[in-house]
Amino acid sequence: MHRSRRLRQLRSRSTATRLVLVATLAITVAWFTGCGGGDEPSNRPTTVATTASSALAGLSADEVLAKARDAARAATSVHAAGAGTSDGDALRIDLRLKAGDGGTGTIGVGGVTLEIVVKGQDLYFKADEDFFKNALGAAYTAQVAQLIDGKFLKGAISDPRFGDFANFADMRAFMESTLKPDGAITRVDGKPIGGIPTVGLNDKAADGGTMYVADDGTNLPLALEPGSSGGGTSGSITFSEWNATFDITPPPDDQVVDISKLG
Repeated sequence: MHRSRRLRQLRSRSTATRLVLVATLAITVAWFTGCGGGDEPSNRPTTVATTASSALAGLSADEVLAKARDAARAATSVHAAGAGTSDGDALRIDLRLKAGDGGTGTIGVGGVTLEIVVKGQDLYFKADEDFFKNALGAAYTAQVAQLIDGKFLKGAISDPRFGDFANFADMRAFMESTLKPDGAITRVDGKPIGGIPTVGLNDKAADGGTMYVADDGTNLPLALEPGSSGGGTSGSITFSEWNATFDITPPPDDQVVDISKLG
């Protein structure tokens, strides 16, 4: 469903619920259309030894996918980034996810950019005034604007309204959903991603794309690209900085508003 139509429908709901649903919509569009991407990653996967010979030679597509899933499950962190378009909307994604801790980054759809922090079971998100005007319509009163005033909104991941945000609290669940093809897969030629040789796995579903798996002994997924038909989608998502060390820090208390205060 087109984003503007969804926004109009959401205006009949409570302020807090509309904000959650619009933010969730942005994430769903940006991620699950299979678009994100941009430049090839400049970082070789970290803290994992590599080999010069192919570890994936002779394996079927399903066997390569199984190895990629195992490698992603064993990883402690990842950086997912990219840019592209879907049905005329510009999409941007830049997320750092940490197993057992949460994630942080930005997601953009059209002119809307969401800044997201998930720490444990707490979600924080921040957007500009245009986002709130579009999401809330007449409910975006002067009082609401003064309350938000450039701050992060906070809610619990356990809140059912946050549905699609839950993946940001669990890196492994996020990668599991990402690495699940819609149809049968076939092995295709790979290409260097950030200087790393890869094996390609093509999803034969109508809107399927190609995943590139590192053929350097790590078996880590390095990129996703939409299919040639694309369904109006172009771009790619890259996965880099596997197992990098970083901290996820919640915003300071004076920059946070609990979403329950919006009604």
